[in-house]
Amino acid sequence: MGLTPTTDPKKGPAGKDSKAAPRAYRTISNERFVRRRKQKRVALVILSIAATGCFVLGMVAFLGNFSGQFTVKIDPSANLTMDADNDSFDTKTSYLKATGLEAATTYLADSLPEADVIDTTPGGSKNGYLVSENHPEQRIGQYMAYTFFVRNVDEEATAFSMRLNIDSYSNGVNGTCSLIDILRVRLFANSIKGDGTETHDFATYANISADGVTPEIVSPITGTKAENMAPATPFVGEKTVAEEEYTLDSIEDMRFTIILWLEPDDPECHGRAPEDAYVSFSMNFAVL
Repeated sequence: MGLTPTTDPKKGPAGKDSKAAPRAYRTISNERFVRRRKQKRVALVILSIAATGCFVLGMVAFLGNFSGQFTVKIDPSANLTMDADNDSFDTKTSYLKATGLEAATTYLADSLPEADVIDTTPGGSKNGYLVSENHPEQRIGQYMAYTFFVRNVDEEATAFSMRLNIDSYSNGVNGTCSLIDILRVRLFANSIKGDGTETHDFATYANISADGVTPEIVSPITGTKAENMAPATPFVGEKTVAEEEYTLDSIEDMRFTIILWLEPDDPECHGRAPEDAYVSFSMNFAVL
């Protein structure tokens, strides 16, 4: 069976040392999207390509009734607007909804697309999938990625905050690792230059390590790129991945790209695939 990668146009969070060990999990149920017969075949595909760590074959829902969605919201009273398609703001809005992942496996940080490939125009969902050539309907999510743009439409400079929340999560039911513990979040936030030049600055976030003190390395075993061999920024709190503040001049734009993946190099990535495990997120902007 030939496999080719393709790209398609949130125990608990921080404070692990005070948390009890995750409850026992059972086996992943994804009947809403894939019949169990197909699910078994997909599991064989995943196991056949496993290189390191654990592989997660379950629902990883990125917000919205655990339906595989990720949303971004701006306070409607703010003098800010968004566009998911491009930086021309043809379709201005204060609410965006991205395509999440119904079924996902772990994915090594070094295998992610380069910054200047994924963090660019046009925007929208840029999820990565593993697809079987013989069974294209059986695609498995490798990472979730989404690019969108924010514009200050006020006549003066506007300062605003961003909060990326973990709205809900479940460790599953079969006693394996928590998705929160092996999750990585990479957030690009860059002003759009009038001369057409692009920057791709980003920060990578991860839950604090099992000792409750030491930041996780993004990809501690196989990482070869500098950004993946470095410590990740710990989650802000139990329900918050990141909080940042920005300022935009009048009619100035910013490009945001978020990438979420499950890192098999994480020391807590072990055991069987979690069943019925999920994480849901929302990103919210507010004027300061």
